[in-house]
Amino acid sequence: SARQLRGASMQDVIFSGTENRKPVGMAEVSLVMDNEDRFLNIDFSEVKITRRLYRSGDSEYLINNAQCRMKDIHLLFADTGIGKDGYSLIGQGRVDEILNSKSEDRRNIFEDASGIMKYRMRKQESERKLNLTEQNLLRVGDIVSELAQQLKPLEKQAETAKKYLDYKYELRGIEVGVLVDGIDFAEERLKKIIDDIEILTQDRT
Repeated sequence: SARQLRGASMQDVIFSGTENRKPVGMAEVSLVMDNEDRFLNIDFSEVKITRRLYRSGDSEYLINNAQCRMKDIHLLFADTGIGKDGYSLIGQGRVDEILNSKSEDRRNIFEDASGIMKYRMRKQESERKLNLTEQNLLRVGDIVSELAQQLKPLEKQAETAKKYLDYKYELRGIEVGVLVDGIDFAEERLKKIIDDIEILTQDRT
C-alpha cells in the first residue's frame, strides 16, 4: 500500500523527474519466481508477475508478459501464503495484529494457509457468474415478453392486410368476369347485327 511505501498515494512511486531527467508516465515492478517444482499451479519453470501503475490511476497486470486480471494473480497465489495478507511474509507488528484480530480474520489466514481460500475464491467467482447468468436470463425473458406484446398488433395488421389482398384479388376476378361477359355479350350482339345485315341484303336482291 502507499502507506507501507511511505507515500501519500500510489502515484508517488512514479518518477516525477529531476532537473536533468524528464518525468515518466508510469512505474513498473516485477517479481520473478523459480517454479521448477511447480509450486505455483502454472506450467512455467519461471513465473514473472508484473504490475504497471499509470499516473491516471489505472493499473495493468501481467503474468509472464501476458495481460491478466489482478484476480488471476490472487488465484495463482491463493494457497501459497504469499500475498498482501499472506502468512509467509509477516511485517513489523503483523504478529500482534494477527493475534488481536477478529476470529473471522484469523480464520481467513488459516484457510489461506491450508489451501481452502483458493477454492472459496473460485466458488465465489462461480456464484457471481451464475448470478450474472440468471440476471441475463431474466432480462432476455423481459425482452421476449416485450417483443411478444409488440408483435400482437403487428399480427393483427398482417391479418388485415391479408384479408385486404384476398378481397382485392376477389374483386379483380369479378371485374375480369364482368369484362369477359361484356365481350361475350358484344360478340353476340355483333353477330346478330351481321346476321340482320345479311338478311336485309338478301331481301333486296
